[in-house]
Amino acid sequence: MKDKYYEQVYLENEMLFKHTPYYLEQKLINNITSGNLTNALLDLREINKSPKAVLAEDPLRSAKNSIICSCTFFYRAAINAGISPEVAFADSDAFINELERLSTKKEVLDFEETILRSCIKRVEDFLKVKYPPIIIFSMQYIDSNLTKKLNLKDIADHVHVHPNYLSSVFKKKTGKSLTEYINHQRLSEASYFVAHTGYEISDIAALYGYCNQGYFITKFQQFSGQTPQQYRKSLNLVK
Repeated sequence: MKDKYYEQVYLENEMLFKHTPYYLEQKLINNITSGNLTNALLDLREINKSPKAVLAEDPLRSAKNSIICSCTFFYRAAINAGISPEVAFADSDAFINELERLSTKKEVLDFEETILRSCIKRVEDFLKVKYPPIIIFSMQYIDSNLTKKLNLKDIADHVHVHPNYLSSVFKKKTGKSLTEYINHQRLSEASYFVAHTGYEISDIAALYGYCNQGYFITKFQQFSGQTPQQYRKSLNLVK
């Protein structure tokens, strides 16, 4: 019965949260930083189901301003993945200059995916040098399934290696255990819910598999230096 209860909490909260723009933005950030193009494109297309903000009176200028914001957003995530800021800024400037030469709104809006693809290619190339494929694929799998149950065997099966081998290599190459990485990524996404929604802390905890709210608060405080309520209040984004 308890498993059914938490499964229902998960399903109900996922339905509530999946339409939250900030949640989708955080998913997009995670997929950029792990070089996961397929999921990043899905996230972007989901975000773009909502109308873009009006950023200028002229529709073409407004569209260009919006994609400039996206370009900056994408490359900040790439920097978080480890890309050199100089390389990221050079790419971003080149795309913005190219964007300014476009003459129709459709061309401008379509250009957003071109920027994202190039940005993730940069991240992929960097990660290939930094981490072996099994680490990259493990990170992508984890980042795509943060609201689901994750265990070493399932992750190892996904990348086709023995669990003990994956555990050892992951720790050696990243400096974190798989559990530490999963918890960090979950708390990173959860912090967006805390900051940008008015949902109960207990519901956010349940969505990410923390059935004990007190434990979630303790881990969140270790992650951010504040309790969830202090974090929400300090940012003052939820009315």
